[in-house]
Amino acid sequence: MTESTTPATGPFAFDPDDLGYTRNPYPTYSWLRSHPPYLWAKHDAWIFSRYDDVVAIMRDYRLFSSNWADWEHAARRTSGGQVHDYDRLMASGLFALPHDDHVRLRKLVSPAFTPRAIEGMRHKVQQIVDDALDHIEVQDGRFDVAVLAEHIPLRAISAVLGIPRTREPEFRRFGVSVIDASDPRLTPAARLAVLEPFTPGLELLRAVIDERMRQPADDLLSMLVAVEEAGDRLSHDELLSLVMALVAAGSETTVHLICFAVYTLLRHPAELARLRADPTLVRGAIEEVLRFDSFGKNGVPRFARDDVEIGGVRVRKGQMIYPLLPAALRDPDAFPRADVFDIGRDQTANVTFGTGPHHCIGAALARLEGQVAVTALFARFPSLRLVGDPVFAPHSFLRKMQSLPVAV
Repeated sequence: MTESTTPATGPFAFDPDDLGYTRNPYPTYSWLRSHPPYLWAKHDAWIFSRYDDVVAIMRDYRLFSSNWADWEHAARRTSGGQVHDYDRLMASGLFALPHDDHVRLRKLVSPAFTPRAIEGMRHKVQQIVDDALDHIEVQDGRFDVAVLAEHIPLRAISAVLGIPRTREPEFRRFGVSVIDASDPRLTPAARLAVLEPFTPGLELLRAVIDERMRQPADDLLSMLVAVEEAGDRLSHDELLSLVMALVAAGSETTVHLICFAVYTLLRHPAELARLRADPTLVRGAIEEVLRFDSFGKNGVPRFARDDVEIGGVRVRKGQMIYPLLPAALRDPDAFPRADVFDIGRDQTANVTFGTGPHHCIGAALARLEGQVAVTALFARFPSLRLVGDPVFAPHSFLRKMQSLPVAV
């Protein structure tokens, strides 16, 4: 085994904030996979990009933690020395809990997130997608898919949770603050500014939870309030933490799932023709979009619980690790013809939504939203075509597609 403790030498520099990387990260991914794991000196974080290493890191909760408190620089995330409600609730969330508590919480909530349970929400998601399509602003036969997509995921999450429609803008601001506050590069002052909409959003959620406790409704939040096993129920903070996780993982990310699905299918007309001929292929199409052109930039970080050797390098206790999932999903050692878009591909090895104990609990909802949106969009506009390149914008974690112009 060779040990590397310094960044790779030569002209290569890993810079996910560069818009060139955002537009086309695949040369970078190829370089990373063909070299030892890379120490990103700017943030003292290891980048792992090969499929086997990435999967091993995501599965081994004993060696690799998802709890920010285990980061060697965790103090950077404090909000001016104060313990913010955001941090307190994140500490009781699925990603931060010790293993036994994590297992307990997932066991409680899993019945509400099974594919069958989520499928029961299809009619709500369909109504939201149809409403968004009805209100598209088409000018000179053109519209922006990114604008359309913005109106779907958070409304879908709001609807399945039972958030009042009149409070959706407030709920969206809350969701954006939850997402943006997780950026480790924020200064304490910048983090407090990002979290400004968090408190009113939290009060909104508390009020809706209290209402569901008094009067259950036909929504996901009522299901979560009611879950019980052997006398064990979710606490108020656990409910809030779970909603935060659902918002953070399922709102802006699903906007980009829809954008990238439309973009990728329009760039591969033969595969789009296959989908039109057999709409049941939409499940495989969404999985292949997530594998082929992932909108993630860095991956979800992990933190070494102890000094550990993996992938030919030594990682010290507390160091940040990025298992670079988008690079792993193009690894030819795991996916034959990895650079070919194939909606009929065997997706057994596809771990887009994670693997092991931290597999994304909201995966079924994200898949449902993507499937419904793509099916409805291509059915509504059978002659849809691209009329320009997508416009990308800076973002901490995502390859943010700010605009995707199409013609009908």
